[in-house]
Amino acid sequence: MDTTAMSPFAVTPLGSVPDSNATTLVPFNETACENWKEIHHLVFHVANVCFATGLVIPTTLNLHMIFLRGLLTIGCALFIIWATLYRCALDIMIWNSVFLVVNLLHFIYLVYKRRPIKIEKELSSLYKRMFEPLHVPPELFQRLTGQFCNIQTLKPGQAYAAEDKTSVDDRLSILLKGKMKVSYRGHFLHNIYPCAFIDSPEFRSTQMNRGEKFQV
Repeated sequence: MDTTAMSPFAVTPLGSVPDSNATTLVPFNETACENWKEIHHLVFHVANVCFATGLVIPTTLNLHMIFLRGLLTIGCALFIIWATLYRCALDIMIWNSVFLVVNLLHFIYLVYKRRPIKIEKELSSLYKRMFEPLHVPPELFQRLTGQFCNIQTLKPGQAYAAEDKTSVDDRLSILLKGKMKVSYRGHFLHNIYPCAFIDSPEFRSTQMNRGEKFQV
């Protein structure tokens, strides 16, 4: 019997061996490192040294946050130089530019907070004697005296408060300079010296009774 091909189909022999030269597909995100690249430029390593140094600064150091932000800023700047001149990596340059701006702004803010606070000459002795031992920051003392205090000058012999005449109010005064005399019905009681409260008992009494008069 003759066999005649009725269609243009090709006949493939069974059990054929695949071609050994066929191309093998490699995943796009292949992580295997068969060939290590050369070591990066020195700028790259100096930047990482800045990061490492900033992270190991002890928190007990007074200016540790300023040093940390400063070293992070330097490290980001070096990374930008490395990515631009030696790596030509736009994404690395952009991200480190963002980090540079953030750390630089924080660094400037911390330095601004540490700026020396100038206390008025009349109040410097008061701060050193009464507020500095209590660890009151100079900026807080300046804010307190600037918003809620005023300096009053009395001439020699001028009365600060008259017995049974001057009303007690919410003020609390401290003698900055000179000496004051306290008397009761014409009899001398004691003196008030600099950096001492003048009317602290009367100030305490205003919390209980209003409209009282000075008794001394």
